[in-house]
Amino acid sequence: MAELVHQHLAARPGDKILLVSQMHVAIDNAVTRLYRSGVTSVVRLSSRDDNVDPDAAHLLLSNKLRAWADEIRARARAGMAALADREGLQVDHLSLALRVEEALATLRQKTEIAELLGPLDDDDRLDNEDLPEERAELLADYLRAVERADTAAAEVRTAARALEVIVPDDLGEPELEKLVATLLDAPGAGPQLRELLRTQGDWLASLNDPQTAEPMFLPTQSVVAGTCMGFLANPHIQNMQFDLCIIDEASRATAPELLVPMTRAKRWVMVGDTKQLPPMVEEVFEHRDLVETFDLDKMFLTSSLFDILLGEAPPACTASLVTQHRMAEPIGELISQVFYSGTLVHDPVPVLAPESVDDSDRLVWFSTSRRTNRHEDARHAGSVSTSNKLEAKKVAGLVARLDTDVHAGKYARTDGGKLEVLILTGYRRQCTEIERALRRLTLRHVAVQVKTVDAVQGREADVVIFSVTRSNLSGELGFLADQYEGRVNVALSRARELLWIVGDSEFCSSKQGPLNRVLTHITTTGGRVQYL
Repeated sequence: MAELVHQHLAARPGDKILLVSQMHVAIDNAVTRLYRSGVTSVVRLSSRDDNVDPDAAHLLLSNKLRAWADEIRARARAGMAALADREGLQVDHLSLALRVEEALATLRQKTEIAELLGPLDDDDRLDNEDLPEERAELLADYLRAVERADTAAAEVRTAARALEVIVPDDLGEPELEKLVATLLDAPGAGPQLRELLRTQGDWLASLNDPQTAEPMFLPTQSVVAGTCMGFLANPHIQNMQFDLCIIDEASRATAPELLVPMTRAKRWVMVGDTKQLPPMVEEVFEHRDLVETFDLDKMFLTSSLFDILLGEAPPACTASLVTQHRMAEPIGELISQVFYSGTLVHDPVPVLAPESVDDSDRLVWFSTSRRTNRHEDARHAGSVSTSNKLEAKKVAGLVARLDTDVHAGKYARTDGGKLEVLILTGYRRQCTEIERALRRLTLRHVAVQVKTVDAVQGREADVVIFSVTRSNLSGELGFLADQYEGRVNVALSRARELLWIVGDSEFCSSKQGPLNRVLTHITTTGGRVQYL
Protein backbone atom coordinates (compact mmCIF):
# COMPACT_ATOMS: atom_id res chain seq x y z
CA MET A 1 0.00 0.00 0.00
CA ALA A 2 2.85 2.38 0.72
CA GLU A 3 4.07 1.94 -2.85
CA LEU A 4 0.55 2.51 -4.21
CA VAL A 5 0.22 5.76 -2.25
CA HIS A 6 3.71 6.88 -3.33
CA GLN A 7 3.00 6.28 -7.00
CA HIS A 8 -0.45 7.88 -6.90
CA LEU A 9 0.81 11.05 -5.16
CA ALA A 10 3.78 11.25 -7.52
CA ALA A 11 1.39 11.28 -10.47
CA ARG A 12 -1.28 13.42 -8.75
CA PRO A 13 0.39 15.37 -5.94
CA GLY A 14 -2.74 17.38 -5.17
CA ASP A 15 -5.02 14.36 -4.64
CA LYS A 16 -6.53 13.36 -1.32
CA ILE A 17 -6.44 9.69 -0.31
CA LEU A 18 -8.69 7.98 2.24
CA LEU A 19 -6.99 4.91 3.72
CA VAL A 20 -9.22 2.63 5.78
CA SER A 21 -9.31 -0.87 7.22
CA GLN A 22 -11.63 -2.89 9.40
CA MET A 23 -8.79 -3.26 11.91
CA HIS A 24 -6.91 -0.68 13.96
CA VAL A 25 -3.68 -2.67 13.76
CA ALA A 26 -3.76 -2.73 9.95
CA ILE A 27 -4.21 1.04 9.79
CA ASP A 28 -1.45 1.64 12.35
CA ASN A 29 0.94 -0.57 10.39
CA ALA A 30 0.03 1.17 7.13
CA VAL A 31 0.44 4.76 8.37
CA THR A 32 3.69 3.91 10.19
CA ARG A 33 5.16 2.44 7.02
CA LEU A 34 3.93 5.37 4.95
CA TYR A 35 5.54 7.86 7.30
CA ARG A 36 8.83 5.97 7.41
CA SER A 37 8.85 5.77 3.62
CA GLY A 38 8.61 9.56 3.31
CA VAL A 39 4.86 10.27 3.13
CA THR A 40 4.67 12.61 6.11
CA SER A 41 1.42 14.31 5.09
CA VAL A 42 -0.69 11.58 6.70
CA VAL A 43 -3.08 11.86 9.64
CA ARG A 44 -4.58 9.04 11.73
CA LEU A 45 -8.18 9.44 12.90
CA SER A 46 -9.41 7.57 15.96
CA SER A 47 -12.28 8.18 18.37
CA ARG A 48 -10.15 6.55 21.09
CA ASP A 49 -6.44 7.30 21.11
CA ASP A 50 -5.73 4.26 23.29
CA ASN A 51 -6.72 2.04 20.34
CA VAL A 52 -3.71 3.32 18.39
CA ASP A 53 -0.29 1.69 18.39
CA PRO A 54 2.39 3.84 20.11
CA ASP A 55 4.46 3.87 16.91
CA ALA A 56 1.58 5.59 15.10
CA ALA A 57 0.54 7.92 17.95
CA HIS A 58 2.49 10.92 16.59
CA LEU A 59 0.24 10.77 13.51
CA LEU A 60 -2.98 11.12 15.50
CA LEU A 61 -5.07 14.14 14.56
CA SER A 62 -4.67 15.79 17.97
CA ASN A 63 -0.87 15.48 17.87
CA LYS A 64 -0.50 16.58 14.25
CA LEU A 65 -2.88 19.48 14.84
CA ARG A 66 -0.75 20.66 17.75
CA ALA A 67 2.45 20.42 15.71
CA TRP A 68 0.79 22.28 12.81
CA ALA A 69 -0.39 25.08 15.12
CA ASP A 70 3.07 25.36 16.69
CA GLU A 71 4.62 25.67 13.23
CA ILE A 72 2.18 28.47 12.33
CA ARG A 73 2.93 30.27 15.61
CA ALA A 74 6.65 30.04 14.91
CA ARG A 75 6.16 31.58 11.46
CA ALA A 76 3.95 34.32 12.94
CA ARG A 77 6.58 35.22 15.52
CA ALA A 78 9.30 35.19 12.87
CA GLY A 79 7.20 37.61 10.86
CA MET A 80 6.74 39.83 13.89
CA ALA A 81 10.48 39.77 14.51
CA ALA A 82 11.11 40.98 10.95
CA LEU A 83 8.49 43.71 11.42
CA ALA A 84 10.04 44.81 14.72
CA ASP A 85 13.44 45.05 13.10
CA ARG A 86 12.03 47.13 10.24
CA GLU A 87 10.13 49.52 12.55
CA GLY A 88 12.86 49.79 15.16
CA LEU A 89 10.79 48.10 17.90
CA GLN A 90 11.92 45.68 20.59
CA VAL A 91 11.50 42.19 19.19
CA ASP A 92 10.84 40.56 22.57
CA HIS A 93 8.17 43.10 23.51
CA LEU A 94 6.41 42.73 20.15
CA SER A 95 6.48 38.94 20.46
CA LEU A 96 5.00 39.17 23.96
CA ALA A 97 2.33 41.57 22.69
CA LEU A 98 1.33 38.98 20.09
CA ARG A 99 1.06 36.33 22.78
CA VAL A 100 -1.11 38.69 24.86
CA GLU A 101 -3.40 39.34 21.88
CA GLU A 102 -3.77 35.57 21.45
CA ALA A 103 -4.73 35.29 25.13
CA LEU A 104 -7.25 38.13 24.68
CA ALA A 105 -8.85 36.36 21.74
CA THR A 106 -9.04 33.15 23.79
CA LEU A 107 -10.76 35.03 26.62
CA ARG A 108 -13.26 36.53 24.18
CA GLN A 109 -14.08 33.01 22.91
CA LYS A 110 -14.67 31.89 26.49
CA THR A 111 -16.95 34.89 27.15
CA GLU A 112 -19.00 34.24 24.00
CA ILE A 113 -19.61 30.60 24.93
CA ALA A 114 -20.43 31.58 28.53
CA GLU A 115 -23.11 33.99 27.27
CA LEU A 116 -24.65 31.24 25.13
CA LEU A 117 -24.57 28.82 28.06
CA GLY A 118 -26.08 31.21 30.60
CA PRO A 119 -25.95 30.69 34.37
CA LEU A 120 -24.67 27.29 35.56
CA ASP A 121 -26.44 25.19 38.19
CA ASP A 122 -25.79 21.88 39.95
CA ASP A 123 -27.23 19.87 37.05
CA ASP A 124 -24.65 21.22 34.62
CA ARG A 125 -22.25 18.28 34.76
CA LEU A 126 -20.89 16.20 31.90
CA ASP A 127 -21.63 13.03 33.89
CA ASN A 128 -25.32 13.99 34.18
CA GLU A 129 -27.06 11.64 31.76
CA ASP A 130 -30.29 13.68 32.00
CA LEU A 131 -28.62 16.84 30.70
CA PRO A 132 -30.00 17.68 27.21
CA GLU A 133 -27.52 16.80 24.47
CA GLU A 134 -27.33 20.34 23.09
CA ARG A 135 -26.56 21.81 26.53
CA ALA A 136 -24.06 19.03 27.26
CA GLU A 137 -22.17 19.88 24.06
CA LEU A 138 -22.23 23.59 24.93
CA LEU A 139 -21.00 22.82 28.46
CA ALA A 140 -18.16 20.73 27.04
CA ASP A 141 -17.23 23.59 24.70
CA TYR A 142 -17.24 26.01 27.63
CA LEU A 143 -15.02 23.80 29.79
CA ARG A 144 -12.55 23.45 26.92
CA ALA A 145 -12.61 27.23 26.43
CA VAL A 146 -11.88 27.74 30.14
CA GLU A 147 -8.92 25.38 29.90
CA ARG A 148 -7.59 27.16 26.79
CA ALA A 149 -7.98 30.58 28.46
CA ASP A 150 -6.16 29.42 31.58
CA THR A 151 -3.35 27.98 29.48
CA ALA A 152 -3.03 31.17 27.42
CA ALA A 153 -2.86 33.32 30.58
CA ALA A 154 -0.20 31.04 32.08
CA GLU A 155 1.89 31.32 28.90
CA VAL A 156 1.67 35.13 29.06
CA ARG A 157 2.88 35.10 32.68
CA THR A 158 5.80 32.82 31.80
CA ALA A 159 6.85 34.92 28.80
CA ALA A 160 6.48 38.18 30.76
CA ARG A 161 8.55 36.82 33.64
CA ALA A 162 11.34 35.93 31.21
CA LEU A 163 11.41 39.59 30.06
CA GLU A 164 11.11 40.89 33.62
CA VAL A 165 7.78 42.48 32.72
CA ILE A 166 5.51 42.74 35.76
CA VAL A 167 1.96 41.43 35.28
CA PRO A 168 -0.90 41.19 37.82
CA ASP A 169 -1.98 37.83 39.24
CA ASP A 170 -5.46 38.23 37.72
CA LEU A 171 -5.17 38.48 33.94
CA GLY A 172 -8.62 39.40 32.68
CA GLU A 173 -9.40 41.33 29.52
CA PRO A 174 -8.76 44.80 31.04
CA GLU A 175 -5.38 43.73 32.42
CA LEU A 176 -4.35 42.17 29.11
CA GLU A 177 -5.46 45.25 27.14
CA LYS A 178 -3.37 47.44 29.44
CA LEU A 179 -0.37 45.13 29.05
CA VAL A 180 -0.55 45.37 25.25
CA ALA A 181 -0.72 49.15 25.43
CA THR A 182 2.35 49.22 27.68
CA LEU A 183 4.33 46.91 25.41
CA LEU A 184 3.49 48.99 22.33
CA ASP A 185 4.22 52.34 23.95
CA ALA A 186 7.04 53.19 21.57
CA PRO A 187 7.61 55.19 18.37
CA GLY A 188 6.52 53.22 15.28
CA ALA A 189 3.83 51.27 17.12
CA GLY A 190 0.77 52.97 15.68
CA PRO A 191 -2.89 51.87 15.26
CA GLN A 192 -2.09 49.80 12.18
CA LEU A 193 0.37 47.65 14.11
CA ARG A 194 -2.13 47.17 16.93
CA GLU A 195 -4.78 46.09 14.44
CA LEU A 196 -2.32 43.67 12.82
CA LEU A 197 -1.50 42.16 16.21
CA ARG A 198 -5.18 41.81 17.06
CA THR A 199 -5.90 40.03 13.78
CA GLN A 200 -2.90 37.77 14.18
CA GLY A 201 -3.90 37.00 17.79
CA ASP A 202 -7.44 36.05 16.72
CA TRP A 203 -6.02 33.72 14.06
CA LEU A 204 -3.59 32.03 16.45
CA ALA A 205 -6.28 31.63 19.13
CA SER A 206 -8.54 29.89 16.61
CA LEU A 207 -5.86 27.22 16.22
CA ASN A 208 -6.35 26.25 19.87
CA ASP A 209 -9.96 25.26 19.21
CA PRO A 210 -10.23 21.89 17.41
CA GLN A 211 -13.70 22.80 16.11
CA THR A 212 -12.14 25.70 14.23
CA ALA A 213 -8.70 24.29 13.48
CA GLU A 214 -9.58 20.78 12.24
CA PRO A 215 -11.54 21.91 9.15
CA MET A 216 -8.53 24.04 8.17
CA PHE A 217 -5.93 21.36 8.89
CA LEU A 218 -7.47 18.19 7.45
CA PRO A 219 -7.47 19.39 3.80
CA THR A 220 -3.72 20.02 4.09
CA GLN A 221 -3.07 16.27 4.51
CA SER A 222 -2.54 14.01 1.50
CA VAL A 223 -3.63 10.85 3.35
CA VAL A 224 -6.41 10.55 5.94
CA ALA A 225 -6.50 7.15 7.67
CA GLY A 226 -8.96 5.43 10.01
CA THR A 227 -11.14 2.39 10.45
CA CYS A 228 -13.89 1.73 7.90
CA MET A 229 -16.64 3.21 10.07
CA GLY A 230 -14.63 5.04 12.73
CA PHE A 231 -13.22 7.74 10.44
CA LEU A 232 -16.68 9.32 10.20
CA ALA A 233 -16.70 9.96 13.96
CA ASN A 234 -14.90 13.20 13.08
CA PRO A 235 -17.68 15.52 11.83
CA HIS A 236 -15.31 17.57 9.68
CA ILE A 237 -14.51 14.57 7.48
CA GLN A 238 -18.13 14.49 6.33
CA ASN A 239 -17.51 17.61 4.26
CA MET A 240 -14.44 16.17 2.53
CA GLN A 241 -14.41 14.32 -0.77
CA PHE A 242 -11.47 12.06 -1.62
CA ASP A 243 -9.93 11.25 -4.98
CA LEU A 244 -8.99 7.71 -3.99
CA CYS A 245 -10.12 5.32 -1.27
CA ILE A 246 -7.83 2.41 -0.38
CA ILE A 247 -9.44 -0.31 1.74
CA ASP A 248 -6.96 -2.65 3.39
CA GLU A 249 -8.00 -6.09 4.71
CA ALA A 250 -11.13 -5.69 2.57
CA SER A 251 -11.97 -9.39 2.83
CA ARG A 252 -12.59 -8.92 6.57
CA ALA A 253 -14.98 -5.99 6.16
CA THR A 254 -18.74 -6.34 6.25
CA ALA A 255 -20.81 -4.77 3.46
CA PRO A 256 -21.45 -1.49 5.37
CA GLU A 257 -17.77 -1.29 6.33
CA LEU A 258 -16.87 -1.37 2.64
CA LEU A 259 -19.68 0.79 1.28
CA VAL A 260 -19.39 3.68 3.75
CA PRO A 261 -15.80 4.69 2.83
CA MET A 262 -16.42 3.90 -0.85
CA THR A 263 -19.11 6.60 -1.01
CA ARG A 264 -16.55 9.23 0.05
CA ALA A 265 -14.23 8.76 -2.95
CA LYS A 266 -14.22 8.95 -6.74
CA ARG A 267 -12.16 5.76 -7.14
CA TRP A 268 -11.41 2.74 -4.98
CA VAL A 269 -8.71 0.16 -4.47
CA MET A 270 -9.58 -2.82 -2.29
CA VAL A 271 -6.81 -5.04 -0.96
CA GLY A 272 -7.74 -8.33 0.65
CA ASP A 273 -7.12 -12.05 0.87
CA THR A 274 -10.14 -14.33 0.58
CA LYS A 275 -8.09 -17.18 2.04
CA GLN A 276 -7.64 -15.43 5.37
CA LEU A 277 -10.14 -14.24 8.00
CA PRO A 278 -13.65 -13.44 6.76
CA PRO A 279 -15.97 -10.77 8.23
CA MET A 280 -17.56 -11.05 11.67
CA VAL A 281 -15.35 -13.94 12.71
CA GLU A 282 -14.75 -12.69 16.27
CA GLU A 283 -18.43 -12.17 17.00
CA VAL A 284 -19.43 -15.53 15.57
CA PHE A 285 -16.76 -17.40 17.52
CA GLU A 286 -18.08 -15.86 20.73
CA HIS A 287 -21.49 -17.47 20.13
CA ARG A 288 -20.91 -21.04 19.08
CA ASP A 289 -24.55 -21.92 19.82
CA LEU A 290 -25.72 -19.44 17.17
CA VAL A 291 -23.23 -20.80 14.63
CA GLU A 292 -24.61 -24.31 15.04
CA THR A 293 -28.30 -23.39 15.40
CA PHE A 294 -28.47 -21.17 12.31
CA ASP A 295 -25.76 -22.82 10.22
CA LEU A 296 -23.86 -19.53 10.13
CA ASP A 297 -20.69 -21.25 8.94
CA LYS A 298 -21.82 -21.12 5.33
CA MET A 299 -23.63 -17.79 5.55
CA PHE A 300 -21.08 -15.65 7.32
CA LEU A 301 -17.75 -17.45 7.53
CA THR A 302 -17.07 -18.27 3.89
CA SER A 303 -17.93 -15.16 1.84
CA SER A 304 -18.01 -11.37 1.95
CA LEU A 305 -18.92 -8.43 -0.25
CA PHE A 306 -15.26 -8.39 -1.28
CA ASP A 307 -15.69 -11.95 -2.62
CA ILE A 308 -18.71 -10.86 -4.63
CA LEU A 309 -17.03 -7.77 -6.06
CA LEU A 310 -13.94 -9.81 -6.90
CA GLY A 311 -16.06 -12.32 -8.76
CA GLU A 312 -18.10 -9.74 -10.66
CA ALA A 313 -15.40 -7.20 -11.55
CA PRO A 314 -13.94 -7.21 -15.09
CA PRO A 315 -10.53 -8.91 -15.31
CA ALA A 316 -8.89 -5.55 -16.08
CA CYS A 317 -9.99 -4.32 -12.65
CA THR A 318 -8.42 -7.13 -10.62
CA ALA A 319 -4.86 -8.22 -9.94
CA SER A 320 -3.20 -10.90 -7.84
CA LEU A 321 -0.17 -9.93 -5.79
CA VAL A 322 1.66 -13.26 -5.61
CA THR A 323 5.14 -12.13 -4.54
CA GLN A 324 5.56 -12.18 -0.79
CA HIS A 325 8.34 -10.23 0.91
CA ARG A 326 7.71 -11.10 4.56
CA MET A 327 8.43 -14.78 5.16
CA ALA A 328 11.72 -16.63 4.87
CA GLU A 329 11.46 -19.07 1.99
CA PRO A 330 10.81 -22.28 4.01
CA ILE A 331 7.90 -20.58 5.78
CA GLY A 332 6.66 -18.92 2.60
CA GLU A 333 6.71 -22.22 0.74
CA LEU A 334 4.69 -23.89 3.51
CA ILE A 335 2.04 -21.17 3.24
CA SER A 336 2.11 -21.30 -0.56
CA GLN A 337 1.69 -25.08 -0.82
CA VAL A 338 -0.86 -25.53 1.97
CA PHE A 339 -3.10 -22.50 1.37
CA TYR A 340 -2.41 -21.10 -2.13
CA SER A 341 -1.83 -24.17 -4.33
CA GLY A 342 1.85 -23.33 -4.74
CA THR A 343 1.25 -19.97 -6.46
CA LEU A 344 3.32 -17.67 -4.23
CA VAL A 345 6.69 -16.28 -5.29
CA HIS A 346 9.22 -15.65 -2.54
CA ASP A 347 11.39 -12.54 -2.31
CA PRO A 348 11.81 -12.05 1.44
CA VAL A 349 13.51 -9.07 3.02
CA PRO A 350 15.63 -10.46 5.90
CA VAL A 351 15.42 -8.79 9.29
CA LEU A 352 17.86 -11.20 10.95
CA ALA A 353 21.48 -11.52 9.92
CA PRO A 354 21.51 -14.70 7.77
CA GLU A 355 24.65 -16.07 9.43
CA SER A 356 22.91 -15.91 12.83
CA VAL A 357 20.07 -18.25 11.79
CA ASP A 358 20.36 -22.00 11.33
CA ASP A 359 18.04 -23.00 8.47
CA SER A 360 16.98 -26.10 10.40
CA ASP A 361 15.40 -23.78 13.01
CA ARG A 362 13.19 -21.90 10.60
CA LEU A 363 10.29 -24.36 10.45
CA VAL A 364 9.80 -26.65 13.46
CA TRP A 365 6.87 -28.53 14.99
CA PHE A 366 7.54 -29.13 18.69
CA SER A 367 5.32 -32.11 19.40
CA THR A 368 3.75 -32.97 22.73
CA SER A 369 2.42 -36.31 21.43
CA ARG A 370 4.68 -38.40 23.69
CA ARG A 371 3.63 -36.60 26.86
CA THR A 372 0.87 -38.19 28.94
CA ASN A 373 -0.43 -34.76 30.03
CA ARG A 374 -0.67 -33.42 26.47
CA HIS A 375 -4.48 -33.06 26.40
CA GLU A 376 -6.30 -29.75 26.69
CA ASP A 377 -7.72 -28.68 30.06
CA ALA A 378 -11.34 -29.26 30.99
CA ARG A 379 -13.54 -26.38 29.86
CA HIS A 380 -15.73 -24.28 32.12
CA ALA A 381 -19.45 -24.87 31.78
CA GLY A 382 -20.85 -22.89 28.84
CA SER A 383 -17.41 -21.76 27.66
CA VAL A 384 -16.22 -22.17 24.06
CA SER A 385 -12.65 -21.27 24.97
CA THR A 386 -10.07 -23.78 26.11
CA SER A 387 -6.48 -24.01 27.33
CA ASN A 388 -3.57 -26.40 27.52
CA LYS A 389 -1.22 -26.00 30.47
CA LEU A 390 1.49 -28.28 29.05
CA GLU A 391 1.69 -26.27 25.83
CA ALA A 392 1.76 -22.99 27.77
CA LYS A 393 4.71 -24.28 29.81
CA LYS A 394 6.56 -25.48 26.69
CA VAL A 395 5.93 -22.19 24.86
CA ALA A 396 7.43 -20.29 27.80
CA GLY A 397 10.42 -22.64 27.68
CA LEU A 398 10.96 -21.87 24.00
CA VAL A 399 10.81 -18.13 24.69
CA ALA A 400 13.42 -18.53 27.45
CA ARG A 401 15.58 -20.49 25.00
CA LEU A 402 15.27 -17.72 22.41
CA ASP A 403 16.31 -15.12 24.99
CA THR A 404 19.41 -17.17 25.85
CA ASP A 405 20.24 -17.78 22.18
CA VAL A 406 19.99 -14.09 21.30
CA HIS A 407 22.32 -13.25 24.17
CA ALA A 408 24.76 -15.80 22.71
CA GLY A 409 24.67 -14.12 19.28
CA LYS A 410 21.98 -16.11 17.48
CA TYR A 411 18.96 -14.55 15.74
CA ALA A 412 20.58 -11.11 15.55
CA ARG A 413 18.41 -8.36 14.08
CA THR A 414 20.16 -6.29 11.46
CA ASP A 415 18.93 -3.10 13.13
CA GLY A 416 20.31 -4.17 16.52
CA GLY A 417 16.87 -4.27 18.15
CA LYS A 418 15.30 -6.95 20.30
CA LEU A 419 14.05 -10.14 18.66
CA GLU A 420 10.30 -9.78 18.10
CA VAL A 421 8.34 -12.85 19.22
CA LEU A 422 4.62 -13.23 18.61
CA ILE A 423 2.85 -16.07 20.40
CA LEU A 424 -0.49 -17.03 18.85
CA THR A 425 -3.34 -19.31 19.76
CA GLY A 426 -6.95 -19.64 18.77
CA TYR A 427 -8.21 -19.32 22.36
CA ARG A 428 -8.28 -16.49 24.88
CA ARG A 429 -7.96 -18.92 27.81
CA GLN A 430 -4.75 -20.24 26.33
CA CYS A 431 -3.47 -16.67 25.99
CA THR A 432 -4.05 -16.27 29.71
CA GLU A 433 -2.18 -19.52 30.49
CA ILE A 434 0.77 -18.51 28.34
CA GLU A 435 0.93 -15.01 29.86
CA ARG A 436 0.92 -16.59 33.31
CA ALA A 437 3.82 -18.87 32.35
CA LEU A 438 5.79 -15.97 30.82
CA ARG A 439 5.50 -13.90 33.99
CA ARG A 440 7.91 -16.33 35.66
CA LEU A 441 10.64 -15.43 33.15
CA THR A 442 13.15 -12.58 33.10
CA LEU A 443 13.57 -11.65 29.45
CA ARG A 444 16.20 -9.15 28.33
CA HIS A 445 16.74 -9.78 24.63
CA VAL A 446 13.30 -10.57 23.22
CA ALA A 447 10.11 -8.51 22.93
CA VAL A 448 7.11 -10.83 23.36
CA GLN A 449 3.43 -10.39 22.57
CA VAL A 450 0.66 -12.95 23.16
CA LYS A 451 -2.44 -12.68 20.95
CA THR A 452 -5.39 -14.63 19.64
CA VAL A 453 -5.37 -15.28 15.90
CA ASP A 454 -8.36 -13.01 15.33
CA ALA A 455 -6.39 -10.00 16.62
CA VAL A 456 -3.27 -10.29 14.45
CA GLN A 457 -4.21 -10.07 10.77
CA GLY A 458 -1.96 -7.29 9.50
CA ARG A 459 0.76 -7.91 12.12
CA GLU A 460 4.06 -9.71 11.70
CA ALA A 461 7.03 -10.71 13.87
CA ASP A 462 10.52 -12.18 13.57
CA VAL A 463 9.42 -15.35 15.34
CA VAL A 464 5.92 -16.78 15.58
CA ILE A 465 5.14 -19.53 18.08
CA PHE A 466 1.73 -21.07 17.46
CA SER A 467 0.12 -23.01 20.29
CA VAL A 468 -2.28 -25.57 18.79
CA THR A 469 -4.00 -26.04 22.20
CA ARG A 470 -6.45 -28.71 21.02
CA SER A 471 -5.75 -32.33 21.93
CA ASN A 472 -8.60 -34.59 23.08
CA LEU A 473 -9.89 -38.14 22.90
CA SER A 474 -13.05 -37.10 21.02
CA GLY A 475 -11.05 -35.83 18.05
CA GLU A 476 -12.59 -32.36 18.19
CA LEU A 477 -10.47 -29.84 16.26
CA GLY A 478 -12.73 -26.88 17.02
CA PHE A 479 -11.48 -23.70 15.34
CA LEU A 480 -8.66 -25.61 13.65
CA ALA A 481 -10.98 -27.61 11.38
CA ASP A 482 -11.12 -27.23 7.59
CA GLN A 483 -13.86 -24.59 7.55
CA TYR A 484 -11.63 -22.32 9.64
CA GLU A 485 -8.42 -22.78 7.64
CA GLY A 486 -8.20 -19.01 7.15
CA ARG A 487 -7.38 -18.67 10.84
CA VAL A 488 -4.50 -21.13 10.57
CA ASN A 489 -3.27 -19.34 7.43
CA VAL A 490 -3.29 -16.00 9.27
CA ALA A 491 -1.51 -17.45 12.31
CA LEU A 492 1.33 -19.13 10.45
CA SER A 493 1.88 -16.41 7.86
CA ARG A 494 2.73 -13.77 10.51
CA ALA A 495 6.28 -15.15 10.79
CA ARG A 496 9.22 -13.43 9.11
CA GLU A 497 12.15 -15.67 10.03
CA LEU A 498 11.13 -18.55 12.35
CA LEU A 499 7.85 -20.43 12.64
CA TRP A 500 7.51 -22.80 15.58
CA ILE A 501 4.37 -24.83 16.20
CA VAL A 502 3.73 -26.38 19.61
CA GLY A 503 1.12 -29.10 19.91
CA ASP A 504 0.04 -32.70 19.64
CA SER A 505 1.20 -33.65 16.13
CA GLU A 506 -0.34 -37.12 16.23
CA PHE A 507 -3.73 -35.64 17.17
CA CYS A 508 -3.51 -33.15 14.29
CA SER A 509 -2.43 -35.79 11.78
CA SER A 510 -5.36 -38.05 12.73
CA LYS A 511 -7.97 -35.56 11.50
CA GLN A 512 -8.49 -33.83 8.16
CA GLY A 513 -7.70 -30.13 8.44
CA PRO A 514 -5.13 -27.45 7.63
CA LEU A 515 -2.75 -28.56 10.40
CA ASN A 516 -2.71 -32.08 8.97
CA ARG A 517 -1.50 -30.61 5.67
CA VAL A 518 0.98 -28.34 7.48
CA LEU A 519 2.46 -31.32 9.32
CA THR A 520 2.71 -33.33 6.08
CA HIS A 521 4.56 -30.47 4.42
CA ILE A 522 6.97 -30.09 7.34
CA THR A 523 7.84 -33.80 7.44
CA THR A 524 8.36 -34.09 3.68
CA THR A 525 10.10 -30.86 2.66
CA GLY A 526 12.93 -30.18 5.08
CA GLY A 527 11.22 -28.90 8.19
CA ARG A 528 11.49 -30.98 11.33
CA VAL A 529 9.35 -32.40 14.10
CA GLN A 530 10.95 -32.37 17.54
CA TYR A 531 9.31 -34.32 20.36
CA LEU A 532 9.23 -32.58 23.72
